[in-house]
Amino acid sequence: MDRADSAYLGRDLGLTAFVTGTWSFLGVRFLLGLAEAGFYPGIILYLTWGFPSSYRSRIVGIFMTAIPISIITGSLVSSQVLRLGAWGGLQGWQWLFILEAIPAVVLGFVVLIYLTDGPCVGQLNGEKAKPITLHSIYRHTIKL
Repeated sequence: MDRADSAYLGRDLGLTAFVTGTWSFLGVRFLLGLAEAGFYPGIILYLTWGFPSSYRSRIVGIFMTAIPISIITGSLVSSQVLRLGAWGGLQGWQWLFILEAIPAVVLGFVVLIYLTDGPCVGQLNGEKAKPITLHSIYRHTIKL
């Protein structure tokens, strides 16, 4: 998983606001598909590196719970953005894509800075938490 996936996803989502015809739409959707294709498998792989197998199903369940929550909150926010109508020379649907792209791009760069390549390289937990985390992962992996 490339840590910049979210930034690419946001960029391509924002580009959707500026499509003008069939070919530009197909091109932007193709780029969006490229950016989105590795996201879910990458997240699942990343979670397997950071959590022992006994906790993994709970963590994946928490991650999967974000899907219906984002659908509910996203539809409520999107309906209000669409009610804006034409503003600043753009239609409501264009503003929708632009406003949805901004957090994805910003969080993409935040992920590049703070997300590590695994539990061995962690910055946020501190040096004291690393051996505990690694011991827990290895102990559950080899079933000691």
